[in-house]
Amino acid sequence: MTLTLSRHQEAHLTNGTKRSRAVQVAGPGPAVREFVSQRSNQQAARAYAEAWYQSLRAWKLVFGEVAVLSVSYAAFRSTSSGDGISTLGEGGTPSPTTLITPMGEVGEGEAGRTITNLEYAGTPDAARLGRRLKAVREGTSMASLVDECGGWASPKDRAVEYAVAVLTLAVRLGGAQAEIHLFHLRESVD
Repeated sequence: MTLTLSRHQEAHLTNGTKRSRAVQVAGPGPAVREFVSQRSNQQAARAYAEAWYQSLRAWKLVFGEVAVLSVSYAAFRSTSSGDGISTLGEGGTPSPTTLITPMGEVGEGEAGRTITNLEYAGTPDAARLGRRLKAVREGTSMASLVDECGGWASPKDRAVEYAVAVLTLAVRLGGAQAEIHLFHLRESVD
């Protein structure tokens, strides 16, 4: 009786006759599956951190529009002499600006305040992350966190530190997906 394996992990069992039957063979062991899963989680975390990194480097804003409300006060006057009166004036209030990020639009002011709060935090780790974020925002940081093959850019330790910084900012801005990626990123460097 011979056993041959094909690419698709299917075994053909032959007993010397022309008849053969396919037998499923167990796939890769749990250790291999876990390694592949961790590797793909790390790649996803690296890609998500890079997306955040590039969005902060670009600091692309969207200027919101404020509806100008027009209310007629004619009912409160003895004689109706005009159409509606704008209560906000022609200019209205300043338009809110939002920053475009991988998790969608977030308030520019909130993002800026969070970076500043981290920079002046009482703990050395948070302050270092804040300084890294400030450098990203000012355009004085690395061009990219990843190299052309998808691995960490050189120097790796600095790229990882920037990745932790941008994902920490994303978490503080309410990014649930960023929290998962930050966990996998920290797990991979420990």
